[in-house]
Amino acid sequence: MKKNAMNDHELEQYEQNLKIDSDVNRELSPFKIREILLVATLYDSYTLEQEGLLSDMLFKEYFKISLADAPRITSVYSKTEALEVIKEKNIDLVILTMRIDDFHPYEMSMSIREIEPDLPVFLLLNDNTDMKIVHQWKDKPNAIDKIFIWNGDAKIFLAMSKYMEDLKNAENDTNLASVRIILLVEDSPVYYSKYLPLLYREIIRQTHCLILEEKFDETRKITRYKTRPKVLLASTYEQAVEMYEKYKDYLMCLITDSRFPKQQELADKAGISLIEKIRETTPQLFILLQSSEPSTAQLATNLNISFILKNSETLSSSVKDFVTNDLGFGPFVFRNAKREVIDQANNMEEFEKKIETIPDQSVLYHSERNDFSTWFMARGEFKIAESLRRMKVSDFESSKDIKYHLSNLSKLVEYKKSKGKIINFEDRYLTEGHNIVRLFAGALGGKGRGIAFINSLLQNSALENSVSGASIRIPKTFIIGTDSFDQFMENNDLLQYAISQEDYTSIKQKFLTATLPQELENKIKLLLKKVKHPLAVRSSAVFEDSISHPFAGIYETYIIPNANYDFEIRLKQFTDAVKMVYSSVYSDVAKTYFDSIGYKIEEEKMAVVVQKLVGKEANNRFYPSFSGVAQSYNYYPISYIKHEDGIAVVALGLGTYVVDGERAYRFCPKHPKIDFYTPEDLLKNSQNYFWALDMSKSNFDLSQGENITLIKSTLEQAEQDNSLQDIASVWDWQNNKFSTYLGTKGAKVINFTNILKYNSFPLSEILTKLLNVFKLALGTPVEIEFAVEMGKRPIFYILQLKPFVRNFEDYEIDSEELKDREFFILTEQALGNGKVEDIKDIVYVLPENFDKMATMKIASEVEYFNQKLKNDQKPYLLIGPGRWGTNEHLLGIPVKWNQISGARTIVEYGMKDFQIDPSLGSHFFHNITTLNIGYLTIPYNQEKDFINWDIIKQLPEVERKNYCAHLEVPQGMTILMDGKKGLAAAYLGN
Repeated sequence: MKKNAMNDHELEQYEQNLKIDSDVNRELSPFKIREILLVATLYDSYTLEQEGLLSDMLFKEYFKISLADAPRITSVYSKTEALEVIKEKNIDLVILTMRIDDFHPYEMSMSIREIEPDLPVFLLLNDNTDMKIVHQWKDKPNAIDKIFIWNGDAKIFLAMSKYMEDLKNAENDTNLASVRIILLVEDSPVYYSKYLPLLYREIIRQTHCLILEEKFDETRKITRYKTRPKVLLASTYEQAVEMYEKYKDYLMCLITDSRFPKQQELADKAGISLIEKIRETTPQLFILLQSSEPSTAQLATNLNISFILKNSETLSSSVKDFVTNDLGFGPFVFRNAKREVIDQANNMEEFEKKIETIPDQSVLYHSERNDFSTWFMARGEFKIAESLRRMKVSDFESSKDIKYHLSNLSKLVEYKKSKGKIINFEDRYLTEGHNIVRLFAGALGGKGRGIAFINSLLQNSALENSVSGASIRIPKTFIIGTDSFDQFMENNDLLQYAISQEDYTSIKQKFLTATLPQELENKIKLLLKKVKHPLAVRSSAVFEDSISHPFAGIYETYIIPNANYDFEIRLKQFTDAVKMVYSSVYSDVAKTYFDSIGYKIEEEKMAVVVQKLVGKEANNRFYPSFSGVAQSYNYYPISYIKHEDGIAVVALGLGTYVVDGERAYRFCPKHPKIDFYTPEDLLKNSQNYFWALDMSKSNFDLSQGENITLIKSTLEQAEQDNSLQDIASVWDWQNNKFSTYLGTKGAKVINFTNILKYNSFPLSEILTKLLNVFKLALGTPVEIEFAVEMGKRPIFYILQLKPFVRNFEDYEIDSEELKDREFFILTEQALGNGKVEDIKDIVYVLPENFDKMATMKIASEVEYFNQKLKNDQKPYLLIGPGRWGTNEHLLGIPVKWNQISGARTIVEYGMKDFQIDPSLGSHFFHNITTLNIGYLTIPYNQEKDFINWDIIKQLPEVERKNYCAHLEVPQGMTILMDGKKGLAAAYLGN
């Protein structure tokens, strides 16, 4: 199949955008310390563990700051044992102590290098006095990467682990995600052993606080943890300059001592020299000077940089203040030029709201100091922060423009954070944006998955505005995850009752008296206080819309006005709708369907999708301009249309009309000007009513069925609502043609001429694009349900996406099989594939007794024969006129799935006064085709397609009712179906 270049490009764009987070998560920070080998004497191990397990202590430190990847520590007590462990295990870091009888730590490090040349080795000293010994050995060959001093706190192990991870990952992470670098320049192991644990603890803790405040989803949480600032440690002037030159584009701040080695000599002003050099190229870099000399504080003031006294008793709180305030990890504190506090923004949402009311002088003060840039930087918004840092106050005409710019940037951050995602419940998300809001935890179910994928695709590609003249969206959507269903069933002890109870009415009443989880009900109350728009409460079971079994129309959807003046009544109507969706798992239709496909009903779990109903209100009727179903594969192409060109079925009003198999209008999206109907057919079979939500119905009992809130309305009423302009035509008897001028006298038909022929709305273009994109994305033919709201800015809403599987295996009808056969059925309009030889029974509607006004009675008779043959475990051939499974009894036999569930092959035939299009687009049709039940169509009076009634009526009759009969086929029958050719034939015998 040749792919459309534009569709390929849009999918590639979507894939690329999705890869940003997934690739970052996968590729960021590839080096992890998972296994630490501690080589120490028994006494040193005891001292380190302080009568406890060191691994447990380290785990507690990680847990305190919400890190779940604490390394495991293995302790050994001799050189020989240590080298054996290194050979046998994947060790990430070795920590040596000073006093081991059979080795010197420097010699030991060299032995380790011989086995594992790249394995990091640290030396951990018990106290400061050991530094004298270390200085004596400093000129001896060794492979010690860093020396640390134990200060009685397990946080030193966290610092050692994170320091080595940062050192190894810095280059990768800056290149991949522009991760920021904190450069610490300190040559004393005493001080950096004290300083690094404090710094890491605060950076990681504050990062965790930011994640909690900003309510990231799980993927973004991981990304945010991994993109925390990395800390690099330099011990000499030359190391510091080298690191600066390498990472200057990513440097967040410099923390430097005033005295450290330069040109191999201890230099009192090495820190000042470093600051001056860095300021030549990065004048706006935040710098913190640290020193053990109090007099250095004045020097820091002169340089306009921050200062910390290394020997201060309050060093811990100073580091915390530094990370929280100076590095911007804490709330944004708005101050005036006198440093007096004006207000505070705890998160991006508050910042967006408050920046507009902050005094101009405060905004100018913070802008001059680059405080806004620092705050955005701490939140991982590196590009925004860099752009702000490059800007000057003089770039704006006024402080009002600065506020406007900052407000827009905060909105952009919020949008980026949530676009295409499923957002956990929060009050602010209930009415704004295109986000999907999760009302309860758990799986999304089939519909939910499809809608979430559509939203992600729309938000991460150019698809939403890719067609001129319309926007493509999903309705505002809320999802109740399957955990609510599990709790509802368990808390109310409903499972065994629902499975064993055969009366569905009793099940519904039992569910209505049960209580939803309190957490869900609380959220529903908040939702209904904000949302006062009609709502569709839709099933989204775990098995629903799967590739193998679609469960199309098996479960229920309830549409509620959500308009009662009494809030408690609105609340009850909504919660009743949720309970009714839950109960539909145990309906007669659902139980029969589960039985047919061999699944266990107790394994099903139900999520609920709640969507704002698409449409507008007119004269107490709420409905969209039109709704429809589109499929990327057309089973019955005409003219030069190909199977792969697809098919669409559309109708005025709610989509119930389409999916229930009523008189909707069909066309090919790729060839919209090809008529599927003659004018005569259209005048006879055009849509003559539509479904709308009855807004005048303030009280109703949902247990009476899905349609209890709907109203059947006429085309005359639609015309009163001004709803026919783009979709109707009038038959002009004088000129013998359809006219789009609705003032013409004559019969009105719904044929979408203005849209399909004159492109008043780009429906064909949208459907062609979406079907191609989704087909490529899912790797299979697809079906979408949609609704359109016309107006000055028309919007095409995608309501549902599901795979549409063609069960076309490699069976082909051999011409030899057709020779010398007397067929009683032959058609070139057939669905299904294979050879059926196990049928010995036929249930058929007697042509001579058929009455289109009695189709409900006929459905009951079919159900009777179906149940009888199912009890006897006899599959059968079902034959009847018109459209099987329609809800419109004048179009065919309005059976439900459980009424024909034993049929192995189904035939629909036309009659002289009863010629109906096949059931394309209906839920019934979708379930039949995906279960590979043969579906044969015999149009009226066509030479190639026929039923030989003479053969059928010669078969022995087992039982006859008023409209239907059951025949036995003693010799059996053979049904051949070639799905690729659409050919089917049936003959007696095997």
